[in-house]
Amino acid sequence: MRKTARPEVDWQQLRAGIRDALHTGRLPLDLAGRDKIVGAAASGPCDACGQPGAHVAYLQRGGHTVHFHSACEAVWREERAWRG
Repeated sequence: MRKTARPEVDWQQLRAGIRDALHTGRLPLDLAGRDKIVGAAASGPCDACGQPGAHVAYLQRGGHTVHFHSACEAVWREERAWRG
């Protein structure tokens, strides 16, 4: 079994936090005009769960970057699709 530095994820709490962040605008609903970066260049704390080690980033207009772990990005995409 592969070990990870990230603690176990409470998926219900993560999903609720992402829903709240989408509602308040802390996470974007729309991806139009955004560039996706994957890998070391995208590192930073995850904007969905707050844990370090994110490796997916979206560059937004105005220079703001949103960072995700792959699993957190997947939940964010699901929640965006559900809201749309």
